[in-house]
Amino acid sequence: VKQYELESNLLTQRLLTFTFLIFIFTLVALAAIVVKIFRPLILSIVKNENLLNTILDNVPILMDIVGDDAKILYQSKFLKDTLGENSIGKTCYEVYKDDKKQCHRCPLLDKDFTEQNSVLEIPGCLGGRILQVSHIDIIFQGQRAVLEVFQDLTQQNETERLLVSAKEQAENASSLKS
Repeated sequence: VKQYELESNLLTQRLLTFTFLIFIFTLVALAAIVVKIFRPLILSIVKNENLLNTILDNVPILMDIVGDDAKILYQSKFLKDTLGENSIGKTCYEVYKDDKKQCHRCPLLDKDFTEQNSVLEIPGCLGGRILQVSHIDIIFQGQRAVLEVFQDLTQQNETERLLVSAKEQAENASSLKS
């Protein structure tokens, strides 16, 4: 009986060891299958993200993404270079507005502002510039946000002012000549 018990325990131990080895082999095989299937997907995602970052870093556009609380979540490289600093985490109006006050009819903070995609002309930005800001509602990292694209209208407004002045001078000269 003792001999039978010893042999039975030995066979049970071998069976448990064999079962454990099969379990480990199955895990390794599943991991290899998962890596073989998901690795190309992961590499494709990384490749696309790198491509998108390359595009965003090299397009000369003043652009940022601002969260619902007016905090800057992303800035394009061109905007960072223009500002001379990385302003992520700061509120947009504290960074861009010369008076550090919320923009009139801000799509983020003005609850009565209902337009989804808006374009606002904002004077007194970034050292006296006049910026046209396009706001586009997006979802960024799982939260509501606004993509802001800035266009500097300072030079255009100055040119318009000079043209109006030149026109007035020409009209005055013409009336004097008459």
